Amino acid sequence: MEHVLHTLLSIWFAYLSAKALTKDTINQTRYIKLLLIAILLTSSRYEGLFIVIPVCVLFFFRKKFLPGLLLGFAAILPVFIYGIISLKAGSYWLPNSVLLKGQEVSFLNFDGIKNLYERPLLILSQAPWLFSLSIFVFTLGVIRHFALKLSIWNTGQLMILIFLTAVFFHLEFARVGWAYRYEAYLMALGIVVLAMHSKETLAIIYERLDLQQRLVAGALILVMTIPIVARGAVSLIKSPIASKNIYEQQFQMGRFLKTHYNRQSVLAADIGAINFLADLACLDFIGLGSIEIAKARREGRFDQTFVKNIVDQKGIRIAVVYDYEFIQNQSGWKKVAEWKISNNKVAASDNVSFYAIHEKEVEPLLNSLRSFERELPSTVKVSYYE
Repeated sequence: MEHVLHTLLSIWFAYLSAKALTKDTINQTRYIKLLLIAILLTSSRYEGLFIVIPVCVLFFFRKKFLPGLLLGFAAILPVFIYGIISLKAGSYWLPNSVLLKGQEVSFLNFDGIKNLYERPLLILSQAPWLFSLSIFVFTLGVIRHFALKLSIWNTGQLMILIFLTAVFFHLEFARVGWAYRYEAYLMALGIVVLAMHSKETLAIIYERLDLQQRLVAGALILVMTIPIVARGAVSLIKSPIASKNIYEQQFQMGRFLKTHYNRQSVLAADIGAINFLADLACLDFIGLGSIEIAKARREGRFDQTFVKNIVDQKGIRIAVVYDYEFIQNQSGWKKVAEWKISNNKVAASDNVSFYAIHEKEVEPLLNSLRSFERELPSTVKVSYYE
């Protein structure tokens, strides 16, 4: 997906920004490059703003107000352009995925303010690897400041500050998890910061501590490294299995819909692979790809009646969804079949179900599923509900 590009741009932007901030004068060529990277960074994922914002503030502290403002404008430009197009199309200013998955912050009530400091702690408890990495980077910055007498306007210190600030913003406004992808850019940036600037710090620890103190420090470092190493090891083990999960479930869903329901109206709950493979009039049950459902969810109107009305309005023939209780209770829908995968590591559910929205769709759907069954991997278990 886009996370690899976002990670690369994050590291590149943080490094070039730190280098630029150490100089009394701005190199025009490098600054233009920084502006272009800022545009690409927020275009790849809006979390790029978590890195750009602290850099703009640091430019202000350096009394480089115009460069800071221009950099902020460059970063917000893709968001602004998308927002204008989205509003004209009848959607929200921000993408549905950001609104439905992101964290809304309120300063107007006690609970909202309380959440500002409770949420980062909660998120960190869900991602101990990010907590350990943040502690490492913070400790690195403190030791470099006091032992090496480095000011904040040192390249390494600036990269440390940019990283820690980005972590804070991410904990407040975003999420972690789902195959580690949401915080991937922070993990990569933090590891790069450590790799670039920890050599002198380790030398100081070695030179100034006696043997017993070195052993204690080494033990602490080892313990704090465990979550990071475990994350890497587990992700390496899970990735091939997760790829197999997607192949067995969502890739097959896409192939089935392309073969039997191409250019037809369907309801789905996981729309990525199926819309890549097939040409569908797809209604997204979650709302990431359908503004009507996104609005209903945000406004508290998403109920059985709403779903029935919009399904009828859109002329939906079948639903390819996970067996949410909400779906099971939908009046008039007939569950025709179910595909089940084993050893699931990444899919939202082991089972994906096929529903006929109206009685007349039951037989065509059943025949299509039986026809396609021979093309499924042997590891997919098929059940029919006639």
